[in-house]
Amino acid sequence: MTWYRERYFTNLSDTKNWDASPCFAPANVLAKSPQTFIAIAECDLLAPEGIDYAQKLAEAGVETEMKIYKGATHSILILAG
Repeated sequence: MTWYRERYFTNLSDTKNWDASPCFAPANVLAKSPQTFIAIAECDLLAPEGIDYAQKLAEAGVETEMKIYKGATHSILILAG
């Protein structure tokens, strides 16, 4: 993931901006989000970020449903056929 991040951002300090990742958005911005469903692959490097984001949305008062797909990897979407 570090390799991808270094290619996408010319300034690595930008990686902490909320417009780069909604995980860093302030609560008042998150509170404006619509009802949200978050699907998380259990064996994905990004799973902790997805869980954190779902929790932050819920704490901001957004109706949030999170589903963790046990044993799934990041490539779950291409496995549907």
